[in-house]
Amino acid sequence: MTREEEEEAQTRLGRAQSRRPVRFPGEEETRGDTTRRRTRTRRRRRRRRMGKEEEEEEEEEEEEEAEEENDDQNLWLHTSTTYSMIQIIQMIQICTTSMCIYRRIAEEEEEEEEEEEEYDDDDDDDDDDDDDDDDT
Repeated sequence: MTREEEEEAQTRLGRAQSRRPVRFPGEEETRGDTTRRRTRTRRRRRRRRMGKEEEEEEEEEEEEEAEEENDDQNLWLHTSTTYSMIQIIQMIQICTTSMCIYRRIAEEEEEEEEEEEEYDDDDDDDDDDDDDDDDT
């Protein structure tokens, strides 16, 4: 291939890539050329958009799947947390009940001790009176 043939091939390649007709200096673009170029550009943009829309749909599907997985994990976490909270509440109820029982037992023991002290005090008073009688 000669140098001229290479240049001509490059020119043809350039024309094919740009899809615009080669214009000679001073030649203006015709209305039909402009319309065709704009139509091609719109088609390319539409194809790109369609490709992007498909990609966006795939991304949305992936996001929805991730959200569903996240929802499942959150549900499991919520369920286990709720179960743990129920257990804690039950333990608190048991402790509260036990404290009430211990408090009643302690109060009863105090009352018994007070009654015993009162009884002992009454007995001591009686003994003191008896001792006084013996001294006279």
